[in-house]
Amino acid sequence: MARPGAVISATKICGKCGELKPSEDFYPRKDAPCGLQSMCKKCSIFRSTKWRRENPVAPDIARENNLKFRYDLTVADYDERLMLQGGVCAGCGTVDPRGSDSFCVDHDHSCCPGIKSCGGCIRGLLCHGCNAGIGNLGDDPERLRKLADYIEQARMSRR
Repeated sequence: MARPGAVISATKICGKCGELKPSEDFYPRKDAPCGLQSMCKKCSIFRSTKWRRENPVAPDIARENNLKFRYDLTVADYDERLMLQGGVCAGCGTVDPRGSDSFCVDHDHSCCPGIKSCGGCIRGLLCHGCNAGIGNLGDDPERLRKLADYIEQARMSRR
């Protein structure tokens, strides 16, 4: 019998449920010997959902940890940035974060590609719409200008 967590060709035994599953059923983990988490995705999701249900302070802790890990910010740093930009989205000026409880932290992806930032390249706090728009356009100011011109030309041609 193989031990839990053992990788057998393209399969692995879940350390929680003990089932032999394809390696695609496990989340990647760089620091693990086999490069995969010890628990399958199903068990991992169940455990985290159960933990959140049993720990009502979890959203505050998760927010604090997320800000520190991804952006090297404290909640106080975040709140100060929001106050300095007048409590509104730095992009469009709305007070509504649109789609979440708080504004998104926007950082320069040319400095820090991916979701994690060094903390020094944070540009501001954006509503979800502005953050997704900038991200979908690859943080490219020229593409944003061309898109704005396109929208204005289309509006003028309808008149």
